[in-house]
Amino acid sequence: MVGRLFWFGVAAAAGIVVYRKLTRTAESYSPRGLVASAGESAAGLVDSVREFMVDVRDGMAEREEQIHAALAENAEFGDLSADDLDGPDDDRPHDPMHPYHQEGEPDR
Repeated sequence: MVGRLFWFGVAAAAGIVVYRKLTRTAESYSPRGLVASAGESAAGLVDSVREFMVDVRDGMAEREEQIHAALAENAEFGDLSADDLDGPDDDRPHDPMHPYHQEGEPDR
């Protein structure tokens, strides 16, 4: 008698677990469950984009610091040195649309 009661309890517990699992699965495929799932996915995407933008800004700030440090040391970057950053040389072609172009300069 005790054995039957034990197995009845085990079967009832298993039935409850299966019922709850099926109910959750059915709710996830209902319109309300699909909307909630889509909302969570969209929120996750927005968070990922925000994290990416923070990483990009941090990288840009770090690179700017490196460039400023290099220019402060008068380091050379290939053919360009800090002395070349004063303004356009006479050897460079003049573009009338360029912001450094001054009135009265000949257009080459």
